[in-house]
Order: sequence, then C-alpha cells, then structure tokens
Amino acid sequence: MRDLKEYEEAIICFNKAISLDSNNAETYFEKANLLHKVEKKEEAVVCYEKVISLNPGDTNAYYNKALTLGDLGRNEEAVGCFDKAISLVPDDARFYFEKGVALSVMGKNEESLDYYDKTISLDPNHARAYFNRGVVLFSMGKNSEATGCFEQVISLTPNDADAHFQKGNILSEMGKKQEAIACYDKAICIDPNHAQAHHNKDLILNELEIK
Repeated sequence: MRDLKEYEEAIICFNKAISLDSNNAETYFEKANLLHKVEKKEEAVVCYEKVISLNPGDTNAYYNKALTLGDLGRNEEAVGCFDKAISLVPDDARFYFEKGVALSVMGKNEESLDYYDKTISLDPNHARAYFNRGVVLFSMGKNSEATGCFEQVISLTPNDADAHFQKGNILSEMGKKQEAIACYDKAICIDPNHAQAHHNKDLILNELEIK
C-alpha cells in the first residue's frame, strides 16, 4: 500500500510538471513508465504516444510502447512499433528479439525464427533468443535443431533450469528416456522446486516400470 501511495504521489508530480511544461518528452516518458509499473497500461500507451509525437526519433518510447501493447494482447500493434524502432536503430538486438516474441505469440513461428536469428547475429550471447528459438523449433517438430539451441543456452547460462528441462522434454520425445531423466535431474538440482521437471521425470520412471 505504501508503494502504491508513493506511485500515486509521483504521478501527481508528473502531472504538475506537465501542466508547467507540456512539451517535455522526458516527463511523459517517465510518467508512462510509472503507469506501466502500476498496471495502468492503457494510460501508459497514451503517454508513450505523446512522447513519440514530441520526439519521433525516441526508440525507447517505441520499444516501451510495444512491450506495453504486448502486455495488453495488442501484438500486431506492438510489431508495428518494433518495426519503427528497427527502422531508426537497425542494430539493436532488443528490438528484433521482442518482435520475435510478439510473432511467436501470434503463432507466426517461421517469421519469429527470422527475428531470433537476427537477434543472435547481433548478440551471439543472447541466451533468451536461443531459448525461444528452441521452443519454436520443438513446437515445429525440429527436435535436433531445438536440442542444439538449448545446449547453446546451457553453455551460456549453465544454471538455467528451464533450459535443462526443455532439453529433457525433447530427448523424451525422441525416445531417449535415460538422457531425459538426466536433464530433469539437472533442472531439479538447480531448482529443487521445479514442479514440471519432477512431474515429467516421474512420468518417465512410471513408464519404464510398466515396461
């Protein structure tokens, strides 16, 4: 409650500053970020749009607006914002990655792969791009390629329990049950509360017992 009250007071301060200088893009930007933080996302979008109207070259405003639109389920609009940000700064890996996420949510898997690939070309250590690429490839039945992606995630972030878990899922799908169990064990070692890893491991053990 205290934090919420402080946020509300901060918004009042931003509104006062705007009433004194309605052309200060930075004030609108900070207000928009705060509105997003307190889950007033529709209002945040309006503020980001005001920033853009005052400073059409502000890529962070396009980026944050796109993320907020994604939170609201307005992914097509989000993609448009990412495109604008990319047109302004074509070598920022963030824009390609988040566009890939939006496309994945929209079910446009082939297109999303192109943007994860572009992300990786700009930032070869972008573990989340490899992770998301692996998820998409697995959903498309491209198990070997997906495994390679999760192995790359593990090489970059060895303590990513979800990467070990996802690799285990692929190995299980490929019939490599013992290798899958080893991956689930690794995920559980990293995160003892990883419920899905425990569950999937138990499924395989029960299956092996029945056989």
